[in-house]
Amino acid sequence: MFGQHRLVVGVATGVGVVGLAVSSSLLMLANYFVEQLSSPHGVVDSELNTWKLPESVPEPPLPQKRAIVFHTADGKLLCGDF
Repeated sequence: MFGQHRLVVGVATGVGVVGLAVSSSLLMLANYFVEQLSSPHGVVDSELNTWKLPESVPEPPLPQKRAIVFHTADGKLLCGDF
């Protein structure tokens, strides 16, 4: 009986140590990412910045635009060029 109790205490201690190591390593990793991502006024390397704006789609030519006017259910008048 004493051997089983000793085994259970050993396993519980091992699980506790592993849990403490995992949680502390996650805390260190989270702290690293917070420090890296929250550094203000950091100079961004222009080679890493590859963000481009999408090409703008030209508006349709004037002959294709149409005016639209309609009344809403509450009596308001809506109009626009589309």
